[in-house]
Amino acid sequence: MMILVVLKKQKLRDIGFKKGIIDGNALILTLMPILLIIVQIFILDKTVCFTLGFALFSSVILAPVTEEIFFRGYLLEKLNVFSNKYYAILISAFLFGFIHLPRLSIGMYDPAGFVFTFILGGLFGWVYCEGKSLAYPIVFHALWNLSASIF
Repeated sequence: MMILVVLKKQKLRDIGFKKGIIDGNALILTLMPILLIIVQIFILDKTVCFTLGFALFSSVILAPVTEEIFFRGYLLEKLNVFSNKYYAILISAFLFGFIHLPRLSIGMYDPAGFVFTFILGGLFGWVYCEGKSLAYPIVFHALWNLSASIF
């Protein structure tokens, strides 16, 4: 998605960062401590293997940022053009749940996981529409994935 922004020379505002520098600061202030904890525990202390640290980085930082930019910043915005806010949220939440349907780690499909991520996708979409910024769903998504990874 970020490649599309660069290639099309779009502004970050066009994909959901509506408040500009305020969003960036809020995002950095929230995600940076999480990133520092991951680096300290999993990479510098060498008490846990690097692979686990990278997996945690991917699920807590990388996945929330990329998924929210695509599902809320891009897809939800495009769907809002063709339908009302609530249908757009439902469609993007359905697709969000659908991509989380395969649980490759356990080698099966997880219908309960689909329902759960569909509800989460709807919540993230609502937060995005109400807050008018991608920073909020990214932070909630990151905190959700962090809590799911720890517990």
